[in-house]
Amino acid sequence: MKVEIQDISSCKKKIKIEIPKEDVKAEIDKVYDEVRKEALVPGFRKGRAPRHILKMRFGEYIKTDVIESLIPKAFEEAITNSDLGIVRPMEMSDIEPSYDEINVNENEPIHIAINVDVKPDIELPDLSTLEVDKSEVNVTQEEVDKVLEKMRIERSDYIPVEDRPVQYDDFITIDLSANLIDDVNLQELETEEEVVQVNEASLIPGMAENFVGMNQGEEKSFTISLPEDYKSEDEEGWLHKNLAGKTVDFQVKVKKITIRQMPELNDEFAKDLGEEDIEHLRARVWNQMVLTKQESKRNEQEEELVEQLLDKCQFEVPEFLVEKNAETMMKIDESRYGESESKEEDVSKYRELATKIIKRNWIYEEIGEQEDFTVTEAELDSVIRNAAQQRGIDEIKYRSMLEDTNRLESMKSSIFEDKVVDFLLENASAKSKLII
Repeated sequence: MKVEIQDISSCKKKIKIEIPKEDVKAEIDKVYDEVRKEALVPGFRKGRAPRHILKMRFGEYIKTDVIESLIPKAFEEAITNSDLGIVRPMEMSDIEPSYDEINVNENEPIHIAINVDVKPDIELPDLSTLEVDKSEVNVTQEEVDKVLEKMRIERSDYIPVEDRPVQYDDFITIDLSANLIDDVNLQELETEEEVVQVNEASLIPGMAENFVGMNQGEEKSFTISLPEDYKSEDEEGWLHKNLAGKTVDFQVKVKKITIRQMPELNDEFAKDLGEEDIEHLRARVWNQMVLTKQESKRNEQEEELVEQLLDKCQFEVPEFLVEKNAETMMKIDESRYGESESKEEDVSKYRELATKIIKRNWIYEEIGEQEDFTVTEAELDSVIRNAAQQRGIDEIKYRSMLEDTNRLESMKSSIFEDKVVDFLLENASAKSKLII
């Protein structure tokens, strides 16, 4: 069998195949013999009909059988021996000429061709030319204090107050309605059982002072005009509307007044959280913050390295793969967040992201092949064991769950990518620090 591979582009090839006439004749003879054994032809005993009669009655069937037997095997052999890295499954409809146009003659070879999408050759740059920030992460005492303060807040008690009116820094439970005044489109807002802290930092300007002095069960109306430069930092809160320069009419009822009683930051507090004393708790918080920052830093480093690799490794990606991956990501997001109104912009965004991910994966694969990176069963077992321990799940049950949800391969890919990123970080140059 003769095979010729022609370049169409870096990621598309044409495979041209000539199936020898000897192979064609042998297959034709084989099919005729099979048909003769089973065919019932008037005037002839079973298995005795001459070939020219079989050809007249079953010619198209015999031709189709020969084609379906020879051609897939021929392409499979050609693809296996070519080592092209084909990325799209071959379909019979892609064959040139089409089945109907293929000539099957025992005295002639069969000539066929097919265009295939392939993974292009990737030339890696000198990895030492990559630059990345290799500075150590730093966690300050102030950052630790903020986390400890948050832990105190999370473990606070809220004590009801019934013998006095609202004061600054109290927590109040309110029913509230608000209308924008003198607005072309009247906007109305209602909320019930909303808990707010009475201070200027938590509320829009002028609201806290209107709450101060109110008693439990009291209702009150007031109007606030907001400055033109007002901007709410709470984009997701119940007053996240564009209120700059607007006048708002409020009606509010105070249903409950409470004060927050925070636990002391001492050894007892630390023991409640499973630590020996406050210093051990500080150390634990610091270690957790360092690990979190290190993980974040590593993600930033990888992103930085990938951008440089994409810039230095210029190659095409088959359109088929871009379309397929972009469509998959788009469907996943639509199932989570609903269909977007800007469909055209989204398609462009997803195509760009799909291209980037495919290129990154192929570059990683190329590095892995050159450096002979593999993922051993021992490494996979170690990652599964650690993950199971973190989740408080039995290791065997966790592995079974991964197998049932087809996530083992994904875990192997993650281990492989970690090896590649480690290698890149080791070989990349440290970014020069700007001295001012």
